[in-house]
Amino acid sequence: MIFYGWIILIVCFINVCGEGAMKNLFPIILLPLLQTFSWSRAATSGIFSTAGLVSGLSSPAIGILLDKLGPRRFFPLGGVLLFLGLLAASRITHYWQLILIYACLLAIGENIISSYTNMAVLGRWFEKKRGRAIGIADVGTAVGAAVFVPVAQWLILHFDWRHTFQFFAFIFLIILVFPNWIFMRASPEEMGQLPDSRQNQKTPSGKRPQKGKHEPNTLSIPPLQEISFRKTLGVPSLYFLTLARLFGNAADYMITIHYIAFFIGAGYQEMLAASALAFTHLVSSLGRPLSGIVSDRIGREMTLTISYAFSITGIMFILGFGDGIALWPVVVFVVLRGLSIGPTGIAIGAKAADLFDGAILGRVMGIINMGRGLGLALGPFLGGLFYDITQNYVLAFSFAVGFSLLSLFFFWMAHLKGKALIQPQ
Repeated sequence: MIFYGWIILIVCFINVCGEGAMKNLFPIILLPLLQTFSWSRAATSGIFSTAGLVSGLSSPAIGILLDKLGPRRFFPLGGVLLFLGLLAASRITHYWQLILIYACLLAIGENIISSYTNMAVLGRWFEKKRGRAIGIADVGTAVGAAVFVPVAQWLILHFDWRHTFQFFAFIFLIILVFPNWIFMRASPEEMGQLPDSRQNQKTPSGKRPQKGKHEPNTLSIPPLQEISFRKTLGVPSLYFLTLARLFGNAADYMITIHYIAFFIGAGYQEMLAASALAFTHLVSSLGRPLSGIVSDRIGREMTLTISYAFSITGIMFILGFGDGIALWPVVVFVVLRGLSIGPTGIAIGAKAADLFDGAILGRVMGIINMGRGLGLALGPFLGGLFYDITQNYVLAFSFAVGFSLLSLFFFWMAHLKGKALIQPQ
């Protein structure tokens, strides 16, 4: 009998494809919105930042709903909200309308189908290969961006941003609603199976057998202390992981939202800029599963350290040598950034699953994802504000380096403080 976790992994991959397409749509429409409405760059970036703030503040509720409703009923709701939000956004005429739509429909819809909710589901299906399963699913972010970013740029150049929104509305309706409703399941017990480490064993009731007192641990990580969600709220590692997510996402989206604008401002052509973004995500489609595998072998902390080293080096290269003519700095930046944009979420998600029990993982991920949302709010707005002040992105990208280092610091603190949660073998 096939392990149903592989089907869950495919559906999670599709969900994260939708997230990758959605969150990389804004960098494409940033300049068209500026041209249509003549808003400032900070104000336009503030639309995405407001959505990020709403996303972060709603994340604990999203985690609770995931645990209570189950993913089969929960994920299709995200597809419906994205469908309605994009159709509504295609008809806006005022700034407040787009902020309201992004905050109330698009931010919530994208939050529902985002990587952290899918990580929470995968954390229940996989144990020994948790890092690589999350890494494979997270490739969806890269695939969604790599496939749909050039499509979005082509649609904008040949039609306009309003038609682009309408096109993506129906894409999300198709790929997010039906696969989840048909195939998604919350846990192995629903299928009478066990997590991947013992997938061929099951009891007559389909429940996971309890490990005997002297039975050796077969997992790649030590067993967790069983603590309630209420007690989890007093664990420092939860908040260190949240801060790591906050500063990591602030650094990431300070660059991502202004990616196209940066390259065009530096003198590169629009399609080259869009292609650079697409190829960045193609490279990350290799780096994401690789980082998951590596994190299972050398630890989440060293994996993230290497990732941030790549990111910082790439930023230094593009700021120092990106002159609008030479292509080699673009290639270096694309490769290094592609190898570094996935491991943050993968490492933090896998670390959370390592430290906290699967029954409360949705709520734990909801707390941690508050950091993601606050980072989404902080990074894009600061990037636009710094551009309005300096008329370039040097200061913004320099801040991205500092935020990356802060994220790494808090992640290591989560590791050091989290040792008490792991029971000795």
